[in-house]
Amino acid sequence: MRQHSRLAAACTAVLTALLLPQSAWANNNCHTIRGVYQSQYDATVGGWLGELSVLLDDKELLIGKIVAATPGVTIRAGAAGYDKGGYLTWAFGSGADTFRTGDQHGMFIISVEGTGVGQYSGSARIVAGSGRFVNAAGSYTWSGRYLLWRSDPNDPNSALQGRWNADFNGTVCNVLPASQ
Repeated sequence: MRQHSRLAAACTAVLTALLLPQSAWANNNCHTIRGVYQSQYDATVGGWLGELSVLLDDKELLIGKIVAATPGVTIRAGAAGYDKGGYLTWAFGSGADTFRTGDQHGMFIISVEGTGVGQYSGSARIVAGSGRFVNAAGSYTWSGRYLLWRSDPNDPNSALQGRWNADFNGTVCNVLPASQ
């Protein structure tokens, strides 16, 4: 009898540990985010900056930009590569509503020369914010094709330029209501 009580207590503790974070997550005003990202490669920051069109819960359209990019570490092996680390700042409207991402991970395929058409797929966590997203948390995945070329096609050391169009899907929590 005592063993059954201990087993029941242990099972209750495990279930509580597993279910409590999920119920806490569900009560944190979580919303789906999905949309498109149209960007240009910015050689001065070594990252992609551009326009965002985001649907919050498939109802509210947020127009914004990725305004800051800090690259992480890139590891290449021939035509394949892996990115990790770095962060992005997404800004919406006048720029007062932002969230910052971190813990990025992604995989890409491109020619060995580093130019041409490629594919990038990755994920990141939403770790901070301001305005409506002051306590934001969440995550997203994104994927899309890109095109990279050299500013001078005859000089392999000239600056890289590029365009990337990506789709993204995820969840952002702790979002404040839109101001009226």
